[in-house]
Amino acid sequence: MNSNDHTEQEFDWTEEPETLEETSQRSLQPLKKIYPLQLVILPVLRRPIFPGMPLPLTFVGKEALRSIQHAVKMEEGYVGLVLARPPDNGEPSENGASDGELYEVGTVFKILRVAKIGNDSVQIIGQGS
Repeated sequence: MNSNDHTEQEFDWTEEPETLEETSQRSLQPLKKIYPLQLVILPVLRRPIFPGMPLPLTFVGKEALRSIQHAVKMEEGYVGLVLARPPDNGEPSENGASDGELYEVGTVFKILRVAKIGNDSVQIIGQGS
């Protein structure tokens, strides 16, 4: 065998195999066990949110506040975040969207903490999943 051939990795045969219970804990789970069947969709501006990204986000407007309250109380804190397309005039509407124009792909986001920072604004801390 020359140095360019792939070598097999050694397997530790002395290690105990996983039990059926350990294996089943790592198995695939249906989405309905992980995420709610329906998600509130919130528009985000300026940057897309990716899975695994923990970050704070600020939302303004009564509609956004109601949506976040609903998600926390009824959907275990899960929301869908979708990047809003930039508006033609450069100024977003109150909820951040540009005339309802959202990209087609978003991220499921788990809200971990909510802090009210004004009459119509709230900051959430969470993570894309």
